[in-house]
Amino acid sequence: MYGFITEAQDPEEKAKKIVNQLEKSYIDFINAMKETLRIIELNEEDFKQYFSKEDWRIIKMMIESFKEEKPDYNLFVDYLPYIIEKAGESGRLNEIREKQKRFSEALGKELDEFNKKHGLVVFSNYIGEKLFEIEDEVLIENIVKSLIEQFKLIIQGEKRGK
Repeated sequence: MYGFITEAQDPEEKAKKIVNQLEKSYIDFINAMKETLRIIELNEEDFKQYFSKEDWRIIKMMIESFKEEKPDYNLFVDYLPYIIEKAGESGRLNEIREKQKRFSEALGKELDEFNKKHGLVVFSNYIGEKLFEIEDEVLIENIVKSLIEQFKLIIQGEKRGK
């Protein structure tokens, strides 16, 4: 909301930095995934006993999709419903949703404290009301920017957790 008060400094440069950081994180993820899958493939018999036949088919599909320079994500499409179902059964989806909810609540609390500390409550409420009057395209653009920022914070939090 505070972006309405002052113009963002170097928006193109900031956007480029975000994408560069996202690209670096993506490349790190791909490399880590390739290495993990290579180890699993080399020790297939040891790992195989811990998975169901369907789970093992997905692992084999992942091994194949990550063998090329760029992963073949088309292979994931057929298995995506099953993967989502498994994530739901394991509680992983609920865990992700809960973390997102806690983040939103914590961010809201911190912003409320900031607004109170600096006497911006009335001003902040006014800006919040005006957000609903913005054209749909601008609102969607702001939501996308917010999601990118949240993704950046999540990635940074995971790196610190390691």
